[in-house]
Amino acid sequence: MKNLKIDVAGMTCGSCVRRVEQALARVDDVVVKRIDRSGAELEIADDVDVADIVNAVKAAGYDASVEATA
Repeated sequence: MKNLKIDVAGMTCGSCVRRVEQALARVDDVVVKRIDRSGAELEIADDVDVADIVNAVKAAGYDASVEATA
């Protein structure tokens, strides 16, 4: 497992946070460690495609970009 931090643009309220959280929960092998209006910290399996995570957030109506990996 590795850590991933993503910036999420457009989240303005608690409902936005929940929508993104639900979108990320549908991506296999992703564990949400923290999420707030600025972004999310995730734990992901080594074989998870980061593009799948970004696409899930975009499908929920927000823009996402990878900030850092560890």
